[in-house]
Amino acid sequence: MISRPTQIAIAVLAVLGLASLPLTIRVGTRIYALHKFYTHSPGARARLAVMPKKRTLTSLPVVHEVDLGYAIFDTGSTDPVSVEASRSGVSVLVKSADVRITFLPPFGDDNRAALTNVSLAESHRHPHLIDFQRLLATDSLAAELQMEETRSVPLARVLRMSDDDFLLYAIVLIEKGTRGLGSNEVQYFEGPNAKGIVLLGESSTDRHLAGVKLYSVDGTRKIGCDVTILPPSSKDIADVIDPIIRSFRFKIGKVGDREVIKTLIQGAGISRKPAAPEDDAENGDESLR
Repeated sequence: MISRPTQIAIAVLAVLGLASLPLTIRVGTRIYALHKFYTHSPGARARLAVMPKKRTLTSLPVVHEVDLGYAIFDTGSTDPVSVEASRSGVSVLVKSADVRITFLPPFGDDNRAALTNVSLAESHRHPHLIDFQRLLATDSLAAELQMEETRSVPLARVLRMSDDDFLLYAIVLIEKGTRGLGSNEVQYFEGPNAKGIVLLGESSTDRHLAGVKLYSVDGTRKIGCDVTILPPSSKDIADVIDPIIRSFRFKIGKVGDREVIKTLIQGAGISRKPAAPEDDAENGDESLR
């Protein structure tokens, strides 16, 4: 027969176990979620370790300007380039023997950006998440920089986070950790007429592919472009991108609709020609935004 002191001890342990159950569930849930993420995203840890390099840029002497109709940039090279519009007339392909640059249509700040679908009721329980979503809507470049500055933290720190902080941490961690581009290097820059972010490489050794997001200084006009070094060129992609981001400037005060963009491109003397599917990036417009 169980003695009276033993019965009391068992009862106390049972009460303590029930009291700590919510904490145990929370800890277990967080550990499981992070473990599952890292297991299914083998490159996540390496991508999360990449921290953005901040650069303040100055202008360079003009070498070879390209007029897109709505913006101007300098290639920084005397190499001849071809410029043509996509089949839709709103994307522009700039190509030389070594480099291909695809400019997607510019767009304005519509304040409807969202990083994830979170119910209104859940958002009200997470004010830090709401703050980040507001930043994403009002200054998406600042939100992107905050995301790129996120890195994996020790488990002990994760377990001490509030539910609000952990939810935001998990969302941003997954968003950054599953990005392919930026695995080699990330640059945040501010230039004379533009600012933005550069994501270099799809792996730690890749210097042939990059995604660039360019913003007007006031953040009201934005554009994305893909830059590819064409084989067998040995050019470093950062050297190709540098004169572009130093010189890029919008010619328009605000972004109009697609027809306005088409007209501006045509007005710059850029003809619209049939292009190979891999050269027409218009299908990527929404994903880049």
